[in-house]
Amino acid sequence: MQESKEGIFHIDNYSYESVLCFLEYIYCGEFDIDKNSFDFLFELLQISDEFMIEDLYKICHKKLKGKISVSNVCDILVVADNMNLKELKTQCSLILMEAWI
Repeated sequence: MQESKEGIFHIDNYSYESVLCFLEYIYCGEFDIDKNSFDFLFELLQISDEFMIEDLYKICHKKLKGKISVSNVCDILVVADNMNLKELKTQCSLILMEAWI
């Protein structure tokens, strides 16, 4: 691999803020998750999934479940479907059903 020869690892698919937060979690074991939007959390969820950081993945997934509202449920459902997040999709579906009743 080129990374092992150069000693440099490139993460180009994500925003600077998401990568910084990801590295902060890896090196420090924590980050301020409460101030982040659901778009940011989805990106962080994707990074943690790609690099198989299960603890961070679970934290982001749990936080996203708590941020679902009628105003963002469709956006979250689309991304949850794309990432095959069954539990999050179920939660979104329940909120949509409640909104229509």
